[in-house]
Amino acid sequence: MLSAIVISYNSEKQMEDCLKCLTFCDEIIVVDGGSRDGTLAIARKYTAHAHSRPFDHFSAQKNYALSLAAQPWVLSVDTDERITDLLKEEIQYVTSKSSSDYSAYRIPRKNIILGAHLAYGANKGDAPVRLFHREAAVFEGMIHEKLKVEGRVGTLRHPMIHYSTQTVWDYVDKLDRYTALEAGCLARQNRPFRCLQLAVRPLLRFFQVYVVKQGFRDGFRGLIYAFMNSFYEFIRYVKFWELKRS
Repeated sequence: MLSAIVISYNSEKQMEDCLKCLTFCDEIIVVDGGSRDGTLAIARKYTAHAHSRPFDHFSAQKNYALSLAAQPWVLSVDTDERITDLLKEEIQYVTSKSSSDYSAYRIPRKNIILGAHLAYGANKGDAPVRLFHREAAVFEGMIHEKLKVEGRVGTLRHPMIHYSTQTVWDYVDKLDRYTALEAGCLARQNRPFRCLQLAVRPLLRFFQVYVVKQGFRDGFRGLIYAFMNSFYEFIRYVKFWELKRS
């Protein structure tokens, strides 16, 4: 009844724990973007459906994985996410029903950042669509991909655990890759670059994360994470400026 799909890239430190909690699924499909570490070898310990595909963008990777799924329901999980026992039971319950009012379900995420659960700021209300009927959804967006769903979307009660950013170095590594992709998108859309963006957008991002979304309630880590989000915006537009200049 249930296929799990996972995309990966140089994820050997996370892959085993991720796949261990997916063994309740009827099949696990892994699509790797050309890892240079032991990611694929670990994946092949848990599934015969571990594939390598050159990475172009996130939606393309996930839609390819989706095209390989054989079961009617699909669970999409990232390598830094974990399915708890309570969530597993809830997923098994909703996917075993002979009929459902929903084509897909949101799954709340408990985000572990810098060693602690941050519930506010950029993470407030975080509940992406991750469980869906195979024929009712498709991934869209080159970077922060989302599911386009035909039909009603419900929300599960129990959260998945998301080990998003364990250290500042993890964030810097992710920042470098993601900002390069996003700057490229902005350039391809032929958007104009304005110097004011470098000053205004980081400030607006900090205000949104720390004040509007109440990141201050997460204490000192919330402050650090708000600054990190602001810096992300700054680097994104600096890279955009470099692309426009060249």
